[in-house]
Amino acid sequence: MALRAPWQDIYAMSYQTEGIDSTISFTSGFRGFGADGVYAIPLNNHPHFDPGQNIIDQRKAIGIPVRRTGSGFEFQQAHREPRTTYEFDANAYLLAPFFWLLFQNGASEGSSAPYAKTFTPYTSPDCEVWASLLRKMSSSSADSHVIHGAIVRSIRLTAETGGPLRATVEFIGYSWDDTFNASSAILNFSQTAPLLWKDAGNVAGIYVESTNLNIRGFDITFNNNATAVYYSSQYPEKFVLGDLTVEGEITVPWDAQTVGGNYLLNKFVNGEDVVLHIWWGSYAGNTVGDFSIKVNMRFTGAEVGGETETEVRLPFIHAFDGVNNIEVKCVDNYQMSIP
Repeated sequence: MALRAPWQDIYAMSYQTEGIDSTISFTSGFRGFGADGVYAIPLNNHPHFDPGQNIIDQRKAIGIPVRRTGSGFEFQQAHREPRTTYEFDANAYLLAPFFWLLFQNGASEGSSAPYAKTFTPYTSPDCEVWASLLRKMSSSSADSHVIHGAIVRSIRLTAETGGPLRATVEFIGYSWDDTFNASSAILNFSQTAPLLWKDAGNVAGIYVESTNLNIRGFDITFNNNATAVYYSSQYPEKFVLGDLTVEGEITVPWDAQTVGGNYLLNKFVNGEDVVLHIWWGSYAGNTVGDFSIKVNMRFTGAEVGGETETEVRLPFIHAFDGVNNIEVKCVDNYQMSIP
């Protein structure tokens, strides 16, 4: 084998609605990030595609004091649970397919440009879209790694002063292969700039209980708690969506307008929930490049502290109050054909 260095990594993703066992070749005709054929994504990490090989490990009475390998003895190769995690600087174009893969039938799309994709809690445990993931190892040999039939189990979004919006996307998959020939793969990158946290104070906003305020950043994780269901096969028959959970944390300055001081501490003490709305672009979410998050925060703690200035640190979960529910919106000029 030729010498290889990590800087040679190229990662890609495309998605399909045919079924969990359908595959993608990464040639023309498949859907990508903001355009057909744009499959490559510039990652911040170099993730391993873990085959998730399960091993039946049973010590047996075979008359020797050491473990015994070989057919029929103490180790058997069972089913696989492929998985990997992508980390990248995010924008509406890159996030849209990943949120569809997480929210599944809770996704919808506008019928005309600009195409607003809206993601709300799913109403069925079934999946409707699956992805193929590629790690290109070489351009001429059948040694690249792929995971087919993948869905997203969780998305973590973080932002902080001086940095971009960052995403960590966790996948679980149907099948894994390390003999994929990527010589014909189209690996064009989306060249849309990431969203920056500084712009969430200029052309966007952070609203807590309808009050626009400055905070140093946020940390939010969406998780559909999906489970792979296996029967008499190495491969899962389906993924079943579980509880849709949101956990996060914000820290609000003591001198924040309206919601500063003891205001949010008292919300925690009194068990009162608060709407959080973070957005880039237009408040209505109807312009190309817009991205927004809405959750209803039920605080799980409140701590007054800080070093440079006094702040209130507020960990939270999302809880529906009968009116305010989870809503994520990505707007671009690409029709993804979400049902």
